[in-house]
Amino acid sequence: ALALALAPPGAARVACLLAGAMLLRASVPRHLFLQPCQGLASLRPSPLCGGPGARVARGAAGASAGAGGDGGAGRADASPFSGSRPAADRLAGASALTLHLYDHCPYCTRVELVLGWRGLGYERRVYGYSDVEGPTALLGKKELPVLEWADARGDRRKMAESKDIIEALEQSPEGPGLRVVAPQTGRKDLQSWNSRLRKVMNRLTRPRLLQMPIADFATEADRQYQMHKYVQRGFNYEEALASTDALVPRVDRLLAEFDGLLPSQGRSLNEGGWSWDDLNTLPALRVLSCVKPLAWPPRVRKYVEEAHTAAGVPTYFQHAFDSTLTRAS
Repeated sequence: ALALALAPPGAARVACLLAGAMLLRASVPRHLFLQPCQGLASLRPSPLCGGPGARVARGAAGASAGAGGDGGAGRADASPFSGSRPAADRLAGASALTLHLYDHCPYCTRVELVLGWRGLGYERRVYGYSDVEGPTALLGKKELPVLEWADARGDRRKMAESKDIIEALEQSPEGPGLRVVAPQTGRKDLQSWNSRLRKVMNRLTRPRLLQMPIADFATEADRQYQMHKYVQRGFNYEEALASTDALVPRVDRLLAEFDGLLPSQGRSLNEGGWSWDDLNTLPALRVLSCVKPLAWPPRVRKYVEEAHTAAGVPTYFQHAFDSTLTRAS
């Protein structure tokens, strides 16, 4: 806090904040890092991965994050549904599933939720955000998630686009026979709430995500890549941090309002169980869990934690960071 108070305005203050964050990261025990067991030059052991090359079933019982590995041989499909084969056939006989992802990516999170809710085992391969070559080598562009698997002949297949991946998983004979995610209901109250949250949450979450102990931002190059990307689009990290005291009450009110959007059972946004309403909402709430000053209503926090625990996907609550410019030392 003293360093922040003495830092000059502008980029130097942001750099000072990040330096303080690195000191905090250094104080976090290495086994707490939410990083893959393989795929990075620096290996950090974690209870969230089962050791190098491990494949862990992601379901309600004994759920935990899988481990990622390097490489991937065989044939890959550039289009998720090329040819005339229906989506259900695409994953028939599939084995050795690997999900290529960024930990903080909402589109990646919703694929992980469905994999976990369906009880499917998979490897979790997380990439540093500045790594262009790794994701591009999968299907020709730096976009994740990508699901990779071995078909019945042992050939490696790949599929992009979270909605396509989820639809293929839901139609797959692997896992439960029925869909675990119902269609989107079109609730206007929920659409309005999500729209209002998007307008304010990025200014709270973008600076703090850089301080989470995840593989996405494990190096200075990863953090600079993210900052450069959004600064080029007009995002100002110092202004975002300076607006914390004004933004937190607005998000607190939205969280309190969200409590009223949950039905009495509180497990999902609709009485019938999980739906695309949940898939479109939970990933944003997971990202928001990195913001420590927020006041989470008990039912809302329980909804977020239980839905992710059921899929074996960790949230950021235990690492939430109060990186304001005005906090006392």
